[in-house]
Amino acid sequence: MPATEERIDRLELTLQNFIQSVGIEFNKAYNSNEEFKREMKEFKNEMKDFKDEMKDFKDEMKDFKDEMKDFKDEMKDFKDEMKDFKDEMKDFKDEVKLNIKDLNKKFGEMSRKLGTIVEDLVLPSMPRIIQEKFGFELEEFSINIKFKKEGRNQEFDAVGIYKDFVFLNSTKTTVREKDVLQLKGHIQDFPFWFPIHKGKKIYGILAGFDIPESMIQLCEKEDFLVMGVGGDLMELLNSKNFMPKGSLIS
Repeated sequence: MPATEERIDRLELTLQNFIQSVGIEFNKAYNSNEEFKREMKEFKNEMKDFKDEMKDFKDEMKDFKDEMKDFKDEMKDFKDEMKDFKDEMKDFKDEVKLNIKDLNKKFGEMSRKLGTIVEDLVLPSMPRIIQEKFGFELEEFSINIKFKKEGRNQEFDAVGIYKDFVFLNSTKTTVREKDVLQLKGHIQDFPFWFPIHKGKKIYGILAGFDIPESMIQLCEKEDFLVMGVGGDLMELLNSKNFMPKGSLIS
């Protein structure tokens, strides 16, 4: 019997240890499950917050896109307005330019009637045109120069001097072929009237109020510059790339 009781005691102890062990593991499993549930709940809450933030972000992006669209539309309207403004300004400038040219033309008509074309148009224009064309400012400039020498009389409308360059102007109301030939003759006779300028290079400039295109072509053939009424009192009428070579005074 004692042996049987001992065995029963061992079984009871073993069973007690087993129950205790199972209880411990159960508690661990339960606690682990509760922790998992808690973590899952926190994760779900975080996901909800994330979704809410994403929704807010999407709404903000939509607002931003709408604002960008409005901005682009405003910029397009602004560009269209600027284009219209530039077109209007161009029309205005063209109109002003025509008005100025028309005023200069009327001024030229008055000068022609008064016989003062050289004083009113050539005097303020020729030095500027030479500076624009050749890149230097005249050192001397005179108009209506009259000579009487050895029984001969001569008058030059305008003469400009810069170092070794001489510019001889002849001004006519209406430029004709005879006027081109006359300027050519003046250049040939220039050393007789101005021997001090021998060895320099001389350029002919024909100015007029009414200059046909055929006369401009003839002047370029003779190596002459041509000045006519334009947007700035007088301006060069030669072709854009024309550059006179000049001739030596001898």
